[in-house]
Amino acid sequence: MSKFNTLTAFFAMNSTASAQKLKDAKSLDANLSNKITSAAMMFCIFLFGSANISAQWLQIGSLPELEWFANEVNNGNSFAGYVVELTADIGDPQNPFTKMIGNDTYFFEGAFEGNNHRIFVDIISDNTYVGLFSQYGGSFISDLLLDGSVVGGANSRNIGSLAGLVTGGDIHFITNLASVTGTGSQSIGGIAGRAENPNHSSSILFAFCTNNGFLSSGQDIGGLIGSTFSYNISIVNCYNAGTLSNATRSIAGLVGYATGSNHTILQNVVNIGQILL
Repeated sequence: MSKFNTLTAFFAMNSTASAQKLKDAKSLDANLSNKITSAAMMFCIFLFGSANISAQWLQIGSLPELEWFANEVNNGNSFAGYVVELTADIGDPQNPFTKMIGNDTYFFEGAFEGNNHRIFVDIISDNTYVGLFSQYGGSFISDLLLDGSVVGGANSRNIGSLAGLVTGGDIHFITNLASVTGTGSQSIGGIAGRAENPNHSSSILFAFCTNNGFLSSGQDIGGLIGSTFSYNISIVNCYNAGTLSNATRSIAGLVGYATGSNHTILQNVVNIGQILL
């Protein structure tokens, strides 16, 4: 059975939690590690055209290269129009990736193809937006496994394993194993702290994303996204299996807190994680 059919079968199940469903979810999470780079390449061609892919393709295969990339973005290079591709797993518990890609002022605007590689992070920041990508508003991020921990400080507002804030683009096949922690006043999500579509004309899509990380100590906590605001935000074929704990306002398996009208669509989503009120 193909990965797509496996996921479709999983999300067609009744959402009542059970031990069998947890076993199926873990099996599904393992299936997500199979490469689908050909599909991602077709998506790149659709977005940019094949000529631009060759001219603006950046490969990253080591911790120093990822640190260089983060420094470039943090100093104002948005890499708009680029496809950044991981060619190897990066970081481990002894040598984690500790930087954020972007900050409160500058952020990455290209596409990021993880090729189902892992980035092991140990991110501690007091910035407004905290995650592997502080903010993201590019075309897509796809096929990436995150592990380790992400911790926001007292001045942080949005904390997620992948991104503190998502303002545009498609987020596909992201699996999070990292813990995400705040200080009680933030939006905390297993994938993104907050999704917000400021101009209403574009869209944001989260598809085939999973969280298995422990999320705690926020104002709003969601297994996938801490909070959403504005229009055209879709969450499709995603699930949460991580434990959520210690929210001061709202807590839920997929989206902690949603505001606005006609802005968040959930389709084929499942929560099997424990929610501790």
